[in-house]
Amino acid sequence: MSWPLEKHVVSAADKIIERLLFMENNLKELWERTATDTRGVVWYPNEFVIRFLAKYVRKRVGIDEYRVIHEITRALDLGCGHGRHVIMLAEQGYDVAGIDISDVAIGVARDWVAKKGLKADLRTGTVTALPYSDSVFDLVMSHGVLDHIYYDESREAVREIHRVLKPNGLLYVDLISALESGCGQGREVGRRTYIVPDGAEAGVPQRFFELEDVMDLLRDHFTIQDVVLSQWEPVFGEGFSNLDKENGRYPRAARYHVAAIRK
Repeated sequence: MSWPLEKHVVSAADKIIERLLFMENNLKELWERTATDTRGVVWYPNEFVIRFLAKYVRKRVGIDEYRVIHEITRALDLGCGHGRHVIMLAEQGYDVAGIDISDVAIGVARDWVAKKGLKADLRTGTVTALPYSDSVFDLVMSHGVLDHIYYDESREAVREIHRVLKPNGLLYVDLISALESGCGQGREVGRRTYIVPDGAEAGVPQRFFELEDVMDLLRDHFTIQDVVLSQWEPVFGEGFSNLDKENGRYPRAARYHVAAIRK
């Protein structure tokens, strides 16, 4: 199937198919299953989230010394999962909120926060209808979330992020790149959008982004400060066995990491 070159225009028929697939594989049920399957759970903060915070929010310059770059009071982790970034932000003294579609994940996050003696506002909900007032957060972070929904919903989510952020508020978002080896695998349901065929996220939609897609998604509501493309290829060890021997390629992980300011 070939897709037109216009910016993310999906035909009415394709949108109907997408919605039928959501009915066939209810997204909330899929993420409940994923949250229960601990094979896919990561408990430590993402390296690029840490880099973003050090560059744009607060940089450690001594044992207990920090240089504040952007004053932050309230932060939202969008699609917080089991709470690894909620914990990190709460430990740094921020007023933190986290939202996720999975009741299971939010339950784990609440237990983790309680055991740490921390506080966080953790809720179940969707990224396209955030249960917060306008202009209440200084920072919104979204790691591995907006590429797991269909593109029109990603645009709705970006509008919601813009709504809940304060003017000049900070956004961190990362999105899987079309350079990833998995691009093209699974059932095609939209422009560079496929249903994950196997593993912990089987059945979940995965939308792969090119740089132009990233810019188009954000430019109406945000001033983009920084875009970093990370690529990772195993060349020895466990991942080495996954070499595409026919084409001589290693499996590649690739993501765009974006820092932006609300317009």
